Amino acid sequence: MSKGPGKIERAIEWVLAANPEMTYTLDELAAAAYLGVINRIEKKHRVATLRAARNVSSRVYWHYLRSGGHGRPLIFYNRLNAASRSIARNRDIRRSHTKAVECWQMERSHDRFGLSDSDWRRAELLRASLEGDDYRQDWLMQEEYAQHKRLTASLRCPPWDPGEAAWMLTL
Repeated sequence: MSKGPGKIERAIEWVLAANPEMTYTLDELAAAAYLGVINRIEKKHRVATLRAARNVSSRVYWHYLRSGGHGRPLIFYNRLNAASRSIARNRDIRRSHTKAVECWQMERSHDRFGLSDSDWRRAELLRASLEGDDYRQDWLMQEEYAQHKRLTASLRCPPWDPGEAAWMLTL
């Protein structure tokens, strides 16, 4: 029978609650969870931290992003914060939180909000579903669908004209 969150879960929950716009790798969360306890983070500490971080993230609406490639870390981000979501996508490429924030700030200076519409919309959609606001949730889902249709239409090739490519059939 569980006695509630353990030391590692409480430490991770405190770190995530203290900085809602930040993103964290698994190693950074392990270092925060074992601060002052051990000098070197080993695999057993990362495994325990991953288990605890998954439990905590489901409770406080954080999620993790699997980085592409071998040996690339998991990146934890706040699902309710569009800036955190956007920085996590940048961090997947740049590895460092500070470099990802610098890139995000450069994008922000060129963009009206510094966030992609889909990041903002997904964060607001989750917030609306948690608050039980069905009208706003429907409106955001319709906006997401319309944006998806615009993107897929722009990526499609022009309609194929069979008469124009008839020479290919003779080869």
